[in-house]
Amino acid sequence: MATTRQVAANKLNAQLSTGPKSDLGKARVAGNALRHGLFAYRILVPELGEEQAAWDAYTHQVVNELEPVGVVEQRLATRVAELLWRLDRIGRAESAITATAVAGALLPDPATVAPEAVKTLTTPLPADASASQRLARCRAAIPRLRRDLVEAERLTELVRTLDRRPAAEVLDGIGLKLVGAIRRALDWLPDLVNARLAIILEAAGQPQVAPWCAVWTGELLTKTLTVIAEVNGVSVVDLRNRVVEEMARNAATLAQQICGLEAEEIQLVATLETERACAAAAAVLVTDGRADLVMRSEAHVMRQLDATLRQLHALQARRGTSENRCRALASEWVRSSVMPAAALRIGFVP
Repeated sequence: MATTRQVAANKLNAQLSTGPKSDLGKARVAGNALRHGLFAYRILVPELGEEQAAWDAYTHQVVNELEPVGVVEQRLATRVAELLWRLDRIGRAESAITATAVAGALLPDPATVAPEAVKTLTTPLPADASASQRLARCRAAIPRLRRDLVEAERLTELVRTLDRRPAAEVLDGIGLKLVGAIRRALDWLPDLVNARLAIILEAAGQPQVAPWCAVWTGELLTKTLTVIAEVNGVSVVDLRNRVVEEMARNAATLAQQICGLEAEEIQLVATLETERACAAAAAVLVTDGRADLVMRSEAHVMRQLDATLRQLHALQARRGTSENRCRALASEWVRSSVMPAAALRIGFVP
């Protein structure tokens, strides 16, 4: 329990901070608890981006269209402008709530899905991988396969035109493709191909070097094909044509893979766009407390607006009837040139 001295000290401390003193400071802190402004007692809420100049112009336009006469009609017309202003605020709140819900539920835009990292391409995708994950895998694999296709076509052309190339020309990057093509052309086991190529490379001055790491020149490749052709009892031209055919078949396989991935990419983009649209529609249809609050606020303001307009129209209709009766009496009196006693009693002079 606080002592008497503590209570007295608390009272003194409370006097040191009693909030803003100026009108500007009080107006600024008046919106500290503002959340959505749907039930704000102030007509203008600067925290929501509303400006005094816009409000004045809006009120002037609404009041002029309603053509009020007198203080009561003027006040009702101003009330109509206030209610319409609040309806606009509710519409902006509804749009913001819908946009927030949709943004939170939206799937990635297909145009923004980046290719997957190269180091993860060898890892299989899970069975329940999303469309965006599969699209990222496709977009990472397609450029890689295109580079492989260009390289495969280049190496195929090197072997095809081998007899027209300089003997000392270094055939960069041909080792691995050459080993695979020879193995498939002769239907050899990988170990047998590697062992025989290692013997040829050792005789050519490159001992203990893997075939795919050796420095292949036009002369070395020609000698290699000659030795392998003699071992298998075929002509060098026939063996070279087989190797070229296998390398061309490998390039064609890469081209087919690229076409398949491009078709899959198109299908995944369409799937992702459909899922994105469905997610957006589902987010709009989801009702939560904020959406219910907006709908109740709109219904409340609409009822007030309807009642205010009815009152204004009733006053204007009553005034219009009275004015029409006065005009009719005035016309009749002017035609008869006789001033009725009733007109004299009410002080009417045509």
